[in-house]
Amino acid sequence: MPLEANAANQRGTMDAQSRLWADVSAAFKLSRLCWLGVMMRLSCGASAGLLVLAGVMLASASAQVPTTTDNGNLADGQCPHLDDPDPAMLAQLRELSLQPGTKIDPATLMKDPRIAEFIAQTTKQEQARKQSDWSGLCRYRAENAALRGKPAPRVVFLGDSITENWRYGDPGLFSDEIIDRGISGQTSSQILLRFYPDAIALHPAVVHIMAGTNDVLQYTGPIGDDDIVNNITAMIDLAQINHIKVVLASILPISVRSWQPNLKPAARLGRLNERLRALAAARRVLFVDYGATLKDADGGLRADLGNDGVHPNRAGYTAMRPLANRAVAQALR
Repeated sequence: MPLEANAANQRGTMDAQSRLWADVSAAFKLSRLCWLGVMMRLSCGASAGLLVLAGVMLASASAQVPTTTDNGNLADGQCPHLDDPDPAMLAQLRELSLQPGTKIDPATLMKDPRIAEFIAQTTKQEQARKQSDWSGLCRYRAENAALRGKPAPRVVFLGDSITENWRYGDPGLFSDEIIDRGISGQTSSQILLRFYPDAIALHPAVVHIMAGTNDVLQYTGPIGDDDIVNNITAMIDLAQINHIKVVLASILPISVRSWQPNLKPAARLGRLNERLRALAAARRVLFVDYGATLKDADGGLRADLGNDGVHPNRAGYTAMRPLANRAVAQALR
């Protein structure tokens, strides 16, 4: 074989290996970091170290996952249809996250073959969902369309899984006038991209913004504090230009997670929340500090108020409700 052809063949092999390793690494990171989002709706994968093999299998299968179906293409203004995971299993896992006194241990849960299979299926579905609609523009498109011609909601709660799960943890907070637009697993960058259709276009009097948890957890990769604050600043500016009052929430406490031992969230959360407090003061919007109520002595989420170290349980949402009600009422004055 000529030297040039041999060199090209070697480069091609190395490129293929690099792509495979990138896919494996991405799948493993997805399964390692984000599996708890499944309980909120259908965010991600599974627990630390237990899905390395599954991550490899998913990586090799990812090229076969369709980005759309025959039912629509987001580029044409239509949302593709992607099947949701088993609703009964989803409800079971969500209940585990909400029932006070239940400690969620990923390693134990993954010993159940039904849960392991569900997590693997959900990971694959979520990969397809993110390929076809990374920012989640389709998530609430039908619900937003159904609001046309009706009285505008007074308040929109916009955020990630903590916001999305709020409707299950404290359903009495929400009504036709107070609606939930949270999407599990989303970072501030993704929330910003859907700020217009899921907030501004609904013409609320108030938007409650809670973002940053998944940025700190590096769900879509590392992101700097400045970029997180800039994303939230842009949301505030967009709201104010459209005459919408803003309630800016602190980023909730995050406990140290066994599968991310090098991630020490408390110090960074402290810095970020001080910057968000200062931003709220500079933009003259309301800042609500949920952390003062929810955090433990180490700066993590209190064990009695959350089962997984990140998401509030029903007791946590009960503790948050008066703070949210007070802030929204003040904004509506």
